[in-house]
Amino acid sequence: MALYTPPSRRRRRLVLTGIAGLVVGAVAGLLIGRATVTTPADRIAEVRSEAEDIATRVQALTIEYEQALTGTGDTVQGGVLDALDGIDRDAHQTLDLAAWISPANRTEVEQALQKVRQEAQQQVPAEAFADDTAAAAGIIRDVLGGS
Repeated sequence: MALYTPPSRRRRRLVLTGIAGLVVGAVAGLLIGRATVTTPADRIAEVRSEAEDIATRVQALTIEYEQALTGTGDTVQGGVLDALDGIDRDAHQTLDLAAWISPANRTEVEQALQKVRQEAQQQVPAEAFADDTAAAAGIIRDVLGGS
């Protein structure tokens, strides 16, 4: 047997249920939003990690370069210059992520990478190339905060 419920009580239940759903949804959205937001500390840590990776990759080019010069590995184009293309791309993305980097510091990183590219294209002695890659890696670490 069904009980009669007046229309005013049904409307009140409907409104209260709607308000409760709205409150629960707003609280859940706020909690999810705060949990997924990237904080400045997260961004700094990401940039530092990427800087260390890029600097290590630059220094590793000396191995490929020496092998290319001695003919025991890939060519300078395949082993060094193609790898530098990827390093340049990743460095630009990391610099874009690091909005706090000044234009002068950004230029310093770009020029260091460009110097490594020019040295590889000119096929300078391996010792000079190693010095330039070490200098470029140091600049990347200094500017972007790698360890």
